[in-house]
Amino acid sequence: MRIFVPATPNDLRLLADDQPWPPVLREGVMADQALAAWAEAVDEEELALAALSRAADLAIDLASTGVRVVVVMQAEPSTLHALAEPPGATEVSGLRARDVAAFYVDSDDAAESVLVVRAALNDNDEDLVVTLLDELDGFDLQWFAPEEIGDLCRRFSV
Repeated sequence: MRIFVPATPNDLRLLADDQPWPPVLREGVMADQALAAWAEAVDEEELALAALSRAADLAIDLASTGVRVVVVMQAEPSTLHALAEPPGATEVSGLRARDVAAFYVDSDDAAESVLVVRAALNDNDEDLVVTLLDELDGFDLQWFAPEEIGDLCRRFSV
């Protein structure tokens, strides 16, 4: 099962060192039938985009430096703890570097916008959050292969 898990730059170091990750349960997004129905995804590409989008939104909460990080992983369904809501939500922990399929990371020019959205979330300003999330959609997350984890760790000095 492909899952999309929000992360921090420091989490990349744990994965690079092949430590179990995340060390505690963290909400992720499964690219499953429930998410496909909710997102009205007609193919695998649309389903993956819906999962990535939800995980990127979850990553805002972790983005204290203004950088959203999403780790895409292959996980055995038995290692996942599906949540009732929202569709596709799961809790994950204890995955390893060998499970990584890809990384998605913000470019540096998104940092200010990410921090503004994060502040609005902390202020519980739902109307502003919706507007800001639409603006944040203008910043595409950059794709990185699993073997580029060392480069990402150096970029973030972790």
